[in-house]
Amino acid sequence: MTTRNENYMTMVAATIKVLDNNEAVWVTNNPFNALVKSIKEDSRLVQDAQKGGSNISTGATQDKETAGDLAIALAVKLSKLTQVYALEKNNMTLHNQIRLTRSGLDFYGDAELVPVLEDFRQRLASLDPEVTEYGVTAAEIARLETLTSAFDAIKSNPRIIITERKSHNTNIPALIRHIRLSLSKIDKLINIWADSFPQFLSNYTNARIIIDLGGRHEKPVPPVA
Repeated sequence: MTTRNENYMTMVAATIKVLDNNEAVWVTNNPFNALVKSIKEDSRLVQDAQKGGSNISTGATQDKETAGDLAIALAVKLSKLTQVYALEKNNMTLHNQIRLTRSGLDFYGDAELVPVLEDFRQRLASLDPEVTEYGVTAAEIARLETLTSAFDAIKSNPRIIITERKSHNTNIPALIRHIRLSLSKIDKLINIWADSFPQFLSNYTNARIIIDLGGRHEKPVPPVA
């Protein structure tokens, strides 16, 4: 896995521990219970996939994860810049059409992510050169196309074993995206106990902090009331 994904899974493990320690609070809530079970199952599959990595071309897998992360990061950056252009033009339709978020893109599986990125790139290309002074240059748009194409080619590489979620060599990036989606739901649903079990909420929020190998912190997404 990439360092970013390793850091994320470390956070997931800490979050699961907090959830387990407070199982008596949420166990009878069916939606919450189902989300916790899903996260645990996906986490176990990630661990199994890592153990079974000897059957996979590690270099190709690493390249795929890196290419996907780079493409998503650039798309989100260009989206933010283009949103400023849309706001300046008072064009909320365009603003909503080109609005991308990391969590939103993480929702897509490998097969769905490529057309989403390509559609976004085409929208940017149609605005060129009007958005150039906002940092959305032709070179950056072309780089997004290159990264998307690289990811598309690598994810289809027959050397990489991509099977169904329940199989041994599961697609780790897709599993992590699914975990992100489940946790984003829990971030909101946990507010059920904000008043009755405030310490549970506090411990959960603290566990959702991601600490990277360089010691920097990613602020947790605060639960939405």
